[in-house]
Amino acid sequence: MKSIKKEVYQTAIDLTLDWSEFVKKSHVEILQSHFTELGHNSIMRLDHECNKAKLYALTICEKGIAKEYSESHIKSLILSEFPKLGEEITDRLYEQGMYFARKNN
Repeated sequence: MKSIKKEVYQTAIDLTLDWSEFVKKSHVEILQSHFTELGHNSIMRLDHECNKAKLYALTICEKGIAKEYSESHIKSLILSEFPKLGEEITDRLYEQGMYFARKNN
């Protein structure tokens, strides 16, 4: 299976983390409207990868809240698991993950 380009992956995560006007659209719709050159299977794979990163970040943040990980260490764990993300996207995943982890606990 062909690897997702770093720039496409980062843009896709960025788009699916957005809470503004896109809240009413599914992530697949958001990705399809932005990446018009990608076929359905590529969009579905990209959506899967975005969801995987967001779920991992939430899980790690919940462990941080439960004191299994120090909160300062969480970002490095996310970046280690998803090295294509870069620091800016990792920061956003961390912020949203912590928001939902605190909300859920």
